Amino acid sequence: MPDNPIGVVDLPTSRPIPNELRPGHSVVLDADPPKASLVNLATNEEHEFQFNPQIMQETIEAKYNRTLINGLSHERLSYKNTSNNVIPIELYMSQLLQDKQTNIANSSPTILQRKAWLQSLIYPVSNEDFGYTGPPQVLFIWPKVARLIGKVMRVSFLHREFSNRNLSTIRLVAKLRFEHDISRRLLMEDVQINGSLSVEER
Repeated sequence: MPDNPIGVVDLPTSRPIPNELRPGHSVVLDADPPKASLVNLATNEEHEFQFNPQIMQETIEAKYNRTLINGLSHERLSYKNTSNNVIPIELYMSQLLQDKQTNIANSSPTILQRKAWLQSLIYPVSNEDFGYTGPPQVLFIWPKVARLIGKVMRVSFLHREFSNRNLSTIRLVAKLRFEHDISRRLLMEDVQINGSLSVEER
C-alpha cells in the first residue's frame, strides 16, 4: 500500500507573515506621491501643494438656445456652446508641517506667503507696453490626473487654528475656483482621445 492512502498532501513549511500584512498594520502603497501644483505663467513661479486634494469635481455643460415653434409639443434645442471646465480646488496648509520642511530645505515659504501667492493670481499683471493686463494664465498640474491651462476665478481662505504664542495662523484652508481657458476649439473627437483634464496628450 502507498504510504499516503488517503491522498493527503504534505504542505511546505509556511513562511512568516510580513509585519506590514499582519492585522493592525496598514500597507503604504506610495509613501510620497507626486504633488499637484499651480504655475503662474506670467512669472513661471510654481506653487506646490503641501497636500494633494482628497477629491476633485469637474463641471461641464452644453448650452443651447431654446426655439419655440407654434403648434409643436416641445422646445427645439439649438447648440450654442459648451461651458468651460470648472474645478473647485481645496487646499490644506499647516505651518507645523511647513516648519519641519523648513528645517530640511531652509527656503520653504510660510503658509501666509503661500496664501499671498494664491491671492495674487486674481490680480492684473503689470505690462510695460500695455499698462495693466488681466490676471495671469495659470497651469494646473496634477501628475497622471490633470494638466490644464486656465484662470483662478475665486479664492477664499478659512483660518482654522492660531498659535498660542503670537496668534499667527498655523492651519489654513484655501478654496479656489479654477476654470479651464484655452483659445483653440475643442471637438468631440479631441475629448474622446485626451479627456477633459488635459491640454495635451498624456
